[in-house]
Amino acid sequence: MMISSVRLYLASAAGLMLSGFLTDRLSWRLICVRNILLAIVAVRLLRSNFPELPEAASLRLGNADYPGLTLVAIGFLSLQVVLSRGHIDEWLGSPRIRLLTVVSTAAFMAFVLWELSAKDRYPLLDMSLLGTATRWRRCSSASLRG
Repeated sequence: MMISSVRLYLASAAGLMLSGFLTDRLSWRLICVRNILLAIVAVRLLRSNFPELPEAASLRLGNADYPGLTLVAIGFLSLQVVLSRGHIDEWLGSPRIRLLTVVSTAAFMAFVLWELSAKDRYPLLDMSLLGTATRWRRCSSASLRG
């Protein structure tokens, strides 16, 4: 384990020196080469030192909620673009921001409906945890307060 850690630290140091050399001699755009080299070294080290994992024994681990994951990803990505580009594109004055706001809202609503449906055998989020109004208010209050 220690040898693997030392190899990773040395690869990181070599990558920093290589990116400094490339930036100084050629172009700053070539510093991404260091990331590619580090990724190759990391994958090789992981393949050689990481043990084989057994198959998942649990049905929940073996079966992922892909529709739920897709809806959450669409919702959060749309919301991220709205929040990061909103001040640049004049918030709801931009057709793109309005469209992404509608897409984000629709994706989150579809996610909640999918998680509550009987077709979802392995839900990503157990909505029964928010079954009472008191729990719903507490979770909403906590999420709004940060």
